[in-house]
Amino acid sequence: MKIIVSDSSPLIILSKCNKLYLLNNLFSEVFITQVVFDEISAKNDEAKNNLQTADFIKIISVQNMSVYKQLLDVLDSGEASAITLAKEQNLPLLIDEKKDRNSYKSTSTSLIVPPFSAI
Repeated sequence: MKIIVSDSSPLIILSKCNKLYLLNNLFSEVFITQVVFDEISAKNDEAKNNLQTADFIKIISVQNMSVYKQLLDVLDSGEASAITLAKEQNLPLLIDEKKDRNSYKSTSTSLIVPPFSAI
């Protein structure tokens, strides 16, 4: 069973391109935090609708609030929660923003940067 943690940007981009299914082809589950879900759901658009119907995307709670709060000093809440969850679960992280990747380099889990990160 392949599982990955995702930040909001890759999910929004894939959803708007009608390619969210690609993640399901590669991973059995995609974990997101409630904060990431809320970021995607903030707009009532196609990304929100696609996310709500994707049964392979699961909302998982962040447990280590001290790591999360440390990351909030340099990142916004969505990225901080996604990085914290990936570290807690020891899972690869799908993220596209350079500052987030730099914050994540010190962890021991894998980092996956989508090819569309320059879009």
